[in-house]
Amino acid sequence: MLDASEIDRPKGEPRIRGAIVLNNLVGFEDIVGVDVVRRALAGLPPELVHEASAVVPVAWVRADLVDSLFAAIAHAARREPEDLFPEAIERGVYRTLHTVWRALMHLSSDAAIVKRTPALFARTYSCGRLEARFLGDGAAEAELFEWPGVSRFRMLAIAAGVRAVLRVAGRETVLVRSERTADGARFRASWSR
Repeated sequence: MLDASEIDRPKGEPRIRGAIVLNNLVGFEDIVGVDVVRRALAGLPPELVHEASAVVPVAWVRADLVDSLFAAIAHAARREPEDLFPEAIERGVYRTLHTVWRALMHLSSDAAIVKRTPALFARTYSCGRLEARFLGDGAAEAELFEWPGVSRFRMLAIAAGVRAVLRVAGRETVLVRSERTADGARFRASWSR
């Protein structure tokens, strides 16, 4: 049986939920400043500027647009994407989950949090399928299927999202490693309580 997040996921090229994109942009603004984000947006081709300025929370935004925008922000900030993306995206996920979810996640077991990860992924991304396994003792593994050739920026973002969810849930010393697979990627997370 499909859950509600599967029913409205658009087909075709990878897309990201607008609310997540907007919260991530605020994360970038917090780190590098509003002026740097505006300068990065202004430096994009006009059609991308128009598309980016039309993002609303309920929309599905092309992942390629998001990757271009986030790469432009990193360039304008003179920061490496591998350093900047995780920090900004974690802030964005924190903003997304810092409501009633935070209190509920603090009360959840590690296994329950890992079990919910695929549903959070499905509400964020229009393509791919995430399966997660709690390995016990502060460790889990998630595998992304049905997204061959997933961009390195999306891999950074997914890893940062997993890390942020665990941190919002009160887990500490969170590490997430990723590796590309033929059908997507594999993520291994470890943490302490």
